[in-house]
Amino acid sequence: LANEALTADSVIVTQETIAAIDQLFDVPLDDEWLAVLRDKTEPVVCTFIGVGIRAEFPQMPIPTWDLKEPILYAGKTINEIGFHNYSGLEGYAHKGCTTLTTTFTGDTYPFWKKAKEEGRYEDEKRILSDQISRVICDKYPQAKGNIEVIDTATPLTYERYTGAYHGSWMSITGLGKKMRTYPGFSKKIRGLYFAGHRLMTPGGLPVALY
Repeated sequence: LANEALTADSVIVTQETIAAIDQLFDVPLDDEWLAVLRDKTEPVVCTFIGVGIRAEFPQMPIPTWDLKEPILYAGKTINEIGFHNYSGLEGYAHKGCTTLTTTFTGDTYPFWKKAKEEGRYEDEKRILSDQISRVICDKYPQAKGNIEVIDTATPLTYERYTGAYHGSWMSITGLGKKMRTYPGFSKKIRGLYFAGHRLMTPGGLPVALY
């Protein structure tokens, strides 16, 4: 820790496991299960969008609808969209206002990473926000001129807040594939343990807590 060394009988690594094995050890760990984890993990990646609107919407889920004009981002074409609607739920929005969220799944990490490196990151988020605003206003006229905020969380946002490998908060368990459970400790280094959502597929917060 800086210039100080601490001795301990055990160390529990709570950093996201793949990120930890990539970043924490000067000498790479060669436990077989860590190699399998690194090789077999298929990350779940998404772009998450929250919208705050100074207008009331019906208090119900907003079903998916086909878009007249598709949303284009990260080399993908989005032809339909739906939102979770938190209108009327206490604490989610001011009275008379609405909070909506939607998620675009798919591995867009390389796109956002390159945009960040090239200084286009905020511009690309703005382009996506403008398209989200357009489709909402096309569908719901009461939203026109009343969209207060659109907050976009990209895979890089997840990476920045949580340190998660590839900005991924879960792993994919494919059709017909069995859930994988990893030991969570090193057989080569006594007292070294791992805790995190990668240790049991598909992962997520419940696995990390467990």
